[in-house]
Amino acid sequence: MSIAVLILGIASIVCAGFPGLICAIIGLVLYKKAVAKDGLNTQNKVGKILSIIGLILSILTSISCVACTVVSTVAGIAEAGLYY
Repeated sequence: MSIAVLILGIASIVCAGFPGLICAIIGLVLYKKAVAKDGLNTQNKVGKILSIIGLILSILTSISCVACTVVSTVAGIAEAGLYY
């Protein structure tokens, strides 16, 4: 189970964005189960740290995507003269 936490932590960083968000959340949930089952070991610690980093990167990526969409939409409306 601790290997799954580690792999999901790595995947959450590599797949930043929505898939990374899902991997990070699943990794953190599995971390709690792995600690209860196997105890606290190095793979669990590293998997948790990578999942948290992946979660932060995914949130920042999502926020920047929304911001870019809003800015480009507003710029497109202003350029087309559709604003009031």
